[in-house]
Amino acid sequence: MSGRLAWISVTMTLWVALLTGLIYALNIGRISPIEGARFIESMALCADRAHPSTCTDTPLPYHSTREPEDRNLTRTLVARVTFDTIPEAVQALYFPKFADSITVALNGETLFVLPADVRLWNTPLLISVPPALLRNGENTVALTLQGPASEGLELWQFHIGPHALLAQAYSTRLNLGLGIGRFSMGLMGVLAAALLLIW
Repeated sequence: MSGRLAWISVTMTLWVALLTGLIYALNIGRISPIEGARFIESMALCADRAHPSTCTDTPLPYHSTREPEDRNLTRTLVARVTFDTIPEAVQALYFPKFADSITVALNGETLFVLPADVRLWNTPLLISVPPALLRNGENTVALTLQGPASEGLELWQFHIGPHALLAQAYSTRLNLGLGIGRFSMGLMGVLAAALLLIW
């Protein structure tokens, strides 16, 4: 009995070490520039978009601050992206990581609204951008973050570029991030059940 217990304990320890090493090696959580796409590293945090004087440059990642009386938070961030010529291919906005709820607008047109009953906490998001919505010159990307004050709001660096390119990065992050997490939790559950049976 003690031999089996020792074997399972060693197996669990090795599995945790292997998984930790794999996650570290793949660096799944890293957010870095993607060749061929724009990398947005800062935005303007605005109390009122209609009054530019209320906007301040804010580097990403952004983490909200909480006032004691706040129960829910809403923050508006704006970025300017310039195109010398409008791309012919469908473009996309790729958000690797944010929390909690997000509304995305481009040049005043709403592209994405997250339903109130859905939460994408730190789940990547890919939004298609039809070329017809883009302008020669400056384009305005406006984001509204919302969520419980107790959990805070977050926005990490994001990308704008060809949909085909960013869709690949989105799928990789989604599958590796969620897939490895679910797989490891399932296997840990199986090992824990085996350990309980031996005990």
